[in-house]
Amino acid sequence: MAHDHGQGQSRSVPCQIGGDDDRVDRLRADIPSQSEGDAVSELFKLLGDPTRLRILSTLVEAGELSVGAITEVVETSQTKVSQGLRLLRAAGVVSSRRAGRTILYRLANPQVRLMLDLSLEQSTGASATTDHIGSVDRISIATASRQPLIILDEIEAEPGLGLRGDRSGFNSARQVSIQSRTELASASKRLGRVIEPDQTRRNITIDAGELPRNRGQRLLLGTVELEVFSDAAPCAVMTEIIGTGARSALRKLAGIHCRVVRGGVIHVGDDLHLGREPALALRSA
Repeated sequence: MAHDHGQGQSRSVPCQIGGDDDRVDRLRADIPSQSEGDAVSELFKLLGDPTRLRILSTLVEAGELSVGAITEVVETSQTKVSQGLRLLRAAGVVSSRRAGRTILYRLANPQVRLMLDLSLEQSTGASATTDHIGSVDRISIATASRQPLIILDEIEAEPGLGLRGDRSGFNSARQVSIQSRTELASASKRLGRVIEPDQTRRNITIDAGELPRNRGQRLLLGTVELEVFSDAAPCAVMTEIIGTGARSALRKLAGIHCRVVRGGVIHVGDDLHLGREPALALRSA
């Protein structure tokens, strides 16, 4: 029997599935066997070489190429390409055929393309989010239409609900509104007088940068992930607040509406980055 010796000391407790033998058996049946795991591990080792990875990527794009053509694209020695192709062919990843005096290589399994796409997306995920737009300068919410704005240092964003306590959360397509001081300055120049951030009643004001307006574009705001839904077109209320000409001046400069994809807390000072590109269907919508 294990005992605690004095206060402040903790004992480790093993993590258990719950004593359900049937569940353990089901889990064992669902995961790869030892031999399957060994085979997959060997495949990943094979793909772990940068030259072989580039050879496969070349074949994904070209379909079928000779050793000489692959060497030219990959920019390495023909010996290294030949060695890589020999290993890939032995593993059943690529196949070859003779066309006259030339041997042409192609992918033997179309699923390799999916594996490469997923691997490259994972490995470049961090770099894909380094497109810095600006930083959060101001956070505001309103409990109802035309109610005074509440200025905050931080706010919780919830998927499907938007910003906690804000009225816009009731609109699934417009959960979070974002504007940029850079764009407000451009609108002010059009109008001929200064437009203050609180006059547009947007939730998030960033200190600088141009906002993306492609529907489906992902944005990272601190740890929160957002999806652009639409341009935030200026409404009649802005004419009342700002004055005549406000709607025209703010056209395409009044911010964007977003949906919350991954929740978290947004703080003043958080950076706004571009996330992954919108899906093709959304991009053409």
